[in-house]
Amino acid sequence: MRTRVGICEKCGEALDIGRWPFCPHQAVGSAAVIGDEYPGGKTFEHLDHRPVTVYSKTELHREMDKRHVRFTDRYHPNDGPDWRQAIDAQTLANATALVSRGARGSAEEEDPARLETLDTWIRDLGPR
Repeated sequence: MRTRVGICEKCGEALDIGRWPFCPHQAVGSAAVIGDEYPGGKTFEHLDHRPVTVYSKTELHREMDKRHVRFTDRYHPNDGPDWRQAIDAQTLANATALVSRGARGSAEEEDPARLETLDTWIRDLGPR
């Protein structure tokens, strides 16, 4: 059973909850609620010395809090674009220039006799 909320002033079509309120009217998808439960339970083998089975996300967070553990996200080379592929010779030259002058300002303002040098080496650019 649909709940009628009104009639469109432009076209006279009946408006129900979940319908697009502007002309032309079409059905709008509904939002899905993700439940808290793990039907049948979910076993975590690396949470403790013995496997731990929990039946809801709330219970999992409670078990994690007891053990002072939390979820983490870490970068893995296979997860996405590799930043090392974006570095070219010009970018390295620009970085070297920025690092070499440090917090003192631009290199032109300095006395060349007083400039300290900083050699920067990138040892592993990974596969190309």
